Amino acid sequence: NKMQAFNAFVLLSGAATATAAGAQRSPLPPSAYVLGAAKSGSTSLFDTLLQHPDVCRNKVLKGEPAFAFKEIHFWGEGTYQEKFQGWNRYLKHFQECNATQLRIEGTPNYLNELEAPSDMVKLYKEKGFTNLDHLRFVAILREPTSRAYSLYEHTKRHTEDKWHFYADRPFQVLVKEEIGWWNDCNRDYRRNTTAMATQTVWEYCRFVTGAFFPGMYSYQLRHWFKFFKPEQFKVFTLDQYMNRWPEVRVVLSEHLGLREYPDMAPTLSNTGKYEQPDFPRELYDLYTPVNRDLAKLVSEYPDVFFGSDVAEGADPETNAFFKNFLTFAPRVGRVNLTKHDHLQRSNAKNVLEPTHV
Repeated sequence: NKMQAFNAFVLLSGAATATAAGAQRSPLPPSAYVLGAAKSGSTSLFDTLLQHPDVCRNKVLKGEPAFAFKEIHFWGEGTYQEKFQGWNRYLKHFQECNATQLRIEGTPNYLNELEAPSDMVKLYKEKGFTNLDHLRFVAILREPTSRAYSLYEHTKRHTEDKWHFYADRPFQVLVKEEIGWWNDCNRDYRRNTTAMATQTVWEYCRFVTGAFFPGMYSYQLRHWFKFFKPEQFKVFTLDQYMNRWPEVRVVLSEHLGLREYPDMAPTLSNTGKYEQPDFPRELYDLYTPVNRDLAKLVSEYPDVFFGSDVAEGADPETNAFFKNFLTFAPRVGRVNLTKHDHLQRSNAKNVLEPTHV
């Protein structure tokens, strides 16, 4: 299967070198990544995958936080030279995985890290992995306005987080500030014909952190597609994970080269309960062109996006993939997003209560 093919590639690549005794090989790097997006269900998806007997649970090294079994943050932090020097430590996270298990990492901000894909290609190849076509990537997306507010509430709750100060102000103030930054940079971008010919506005502005910029999914995916083939990716939505899990499980398992395992049931992790506010019109205006570009991307690469079937000639924005992307939904009066955070499962033996993610 796909997983065995990648493992064979690893062993033949020269990266899994023998020790002086010739009896033990060095740990192997991940063969798959859950790229994000943050507060879109990536932790839930990762925890669900760990139920599969053929998926390896990564080792948490001394001094690391408990979540390092999922989030190692290797590709999103530091310079390329620091990554090169830290490669051997990175591999230690996977030293307890056997050669037939799926080694997967799930740092949720990789999707919106500019240098992550280029550094990944360069370092894998420097370490002897010359053909990366067997690498697999998974992303789970959420309607970006509700994702941004979920991140805001998450950051407020975690007072120990280094970014806690960022949410120590009203949400509306944060909206105005970040939209101002984006509009200023967007104007500069439109004046720069050279940049417009070679970069997206997201690549030019380099706004990879914050509450709202990580929700610019189309720009991020197009960026990753510059370094890896689109068919190496499979993209789901949080709504699909919640409400179409049996279908998602089959497609996800096939994409990752895993055998079918019906007992793998969806979980919800990192949840919090809160009342979502009325979102200002400016926030919808910010995401409208981005979501339209995402609709175009789905129509360009329908096999990448789960549930992207659309009638020939139909408006891409009517695609079922966007069922809960409110930019494409009628908005009358107050917008109530909480209905999109409900998990509805037909499997009565493992019912999860409605919650916010």
